[in-house]
Amino acid sequence: MGMKPSAYKPWLVGVTVFLAVVWFMRPHKPQFLRLPGRGNAPAWNFTDLAGRHFSATNFAGQIIVLNFWATWCPPCVRELPELAAFHRAHTNQGVTVIGASIDDPPEPALRTYLQRSPPPYPVLIASPPERDGFGGVSQIPETWVIDRNGRVAARYLGPISEAELNRAVAPLLGSPVTPAASPANP
Repeated sequence: MGMKPSAYKPWLVGVTVFLAVVWFMRPHKPQFLRLPGRGNAPAWNFTDLAGRHFSATNFAGQIIVLNFWATWCPPCVRELPELAAFHRAHTNQGVTVIGASIDDPPEPALRTYLQRSPPPYPVLIASPPERDGFGGVSQIPETWVIDRNGRVAARYLGPISEAELNRAVAPLLGSPVTPAASPANP
């Protein structure tokens, strides 16, 4: 006549667990969603762990790759080597990667992480009110590519690769700064 429902449940649970393990152990490659850039980037004022303030005006005339991340976010941590390699390859071209940590509270997790694995670019603290200017940063990692004139060229949700950053920034490298539109001259 057929199996009783209780007879197949252990088998079903076993198969489900096996499939879940296989799914999570598969190689992860960066998966992101690119959103088009529009308008001027929000004004921002982040601090570093020493309490020094940094804003868009500190980086006027540069192409900024602003990456929102956290030490407790595995995809964020996995993409950091890609961001570091990109920064090293483009820093002499007026491109700056900025890590904007959303760790809350930022101490001691951020300090411990940075002592263990310091990136070659500035890491700043993006407080909740500052993140609100960027739409609240609802998903991390989230990366904004901002051109030399302070305009958003692209926005990425999810981990990004060095190759994708190269594609996003390449058209911006030859662009001049327009004084009237630069972040220093709103």
